[in-house]
Amino acid sequence: MTERAWRGYLLGYGFEVSAWVLALTAAPFLALAAGPGWVAAGAVLGVGPRLASPWLARWVAADPLARLALAEALAVLVFLGAAGFGSWVPGAAALAVYGAAGAVGVLEGVVGPLLVAAGRAEREWTRANAVLTAVGLGLPVAVWPLAGTLTQRTGLGVALGAAAALLGVRALGLARLGPARGAFSPAPPAARGSGLRSPVRFWPLGVALAGAFSLLGYLQVKVPLWLDAQGLGPQALGGYGAAFSGGMLLGAAGVWALGFVREGRLLRGALLLAMSGALGLTAPTGLRLVAGAALLGAGLSGVQAAGTTLLQRRLTGVALGAAVGWIAGAGAAATALGAVLAGLLPGAWNPAVPALAAVLVVAGRVGLMRGGRQ
Repeated sequence: MTERAWRGYLLGYGFEVSAWVLALTAAPFLALAAGPGWVAAGAVLGVGPRLASPWLARWVAADPLARLALAEALAVLVFLGAAGFGSWVPGAAALAVYGAAGAVGVLEGVVGPLLVAAGRAEREWTRANAVLTAVGLGLPVAVWPLAGTLTQRTGLGVALGAAAALLGVRALGLARLGPARGAFSPAPPAARGSGLRSPVRFWPLGVALAGAFSLLGYLQVKVPLWLDAQGLGPQALGGYGAAFSGGMLLGAAGVWALGFVREGRLLRGALLLAMSGALGLTAPTGLRLVAGAALLGAGLSGVQAAGTTLLQRRLTGVALGAAVGWIAGAGAAATALGAVLAGLLPGAWNPAVPALAAVLVVAGRVGLMRGGRQ
């Protein structure tokens, strides 16, 4: 893949992320129009495609850019349908938006690491992954407040229409880049294993991610409800999202600046940040909601960037895509569990859930330190 094509992919990725933020700003309030239970259902459905990540990864790896463009074109139709008919069937429209956004996110998450492994020098992988993380997880720091303001002032239909327009531009850009099969030929297998043996060795990291992602699922349901109980609306949700995404941007920037440090050390530092954020979210009052979201975001973006580099050093081609898919699927299961738990627990907030997430993150970090698995 040429440098120009790589930069074009990153630019388009920014359009996709902006569309995703707009859609997920509107979707919870569209679901609330049908009843609070629809918010929990939408959160579960939104991570559903990630449960199928291993299979979706193999499908998209056969022709990454063309198949990603196809998926995003279908999502455009879903967003337009929700914009036009959401007021009639708000629950069904919200579920469709959650599902479409989740599916596109899965495919983007697989194609990006494949592009880095195939098109960048190995010494650049950590920083290239940090750039992907900054675009995917950090760019929303600027988009969330704008999305919240746009949604509150113009309505859910306009926000979803804008999301469709942005995603349509992204899909057309991917189609112009053309087939990318040749860019994904297997790289030299130096210092790499095969199959899933290498990532499975890092089971303590899986424990930590289970805690962090279950907390994300919980927050996806409870934060809109908690803000609504405080008399706040989409603009406040946009502020919370900006804090979370701002932390992610800082985490990605930190990994980029420390690209010379071994991935294992970066992982342990990122997990420490995630644990601190979870503890801060035990009581979402005042600045603790903002600070906790920012620390959690910084930790998770650091884990994503450093963890992806670790996999790229051990796997290549379809095996790399499958490994990324399996990890995304496991994270989706934990996120769905957190969302279901949030729907079952009474009240607008339960401090035991963030506290348990912090315990699991600490347990995973301790396991990594003791095992010396770097």
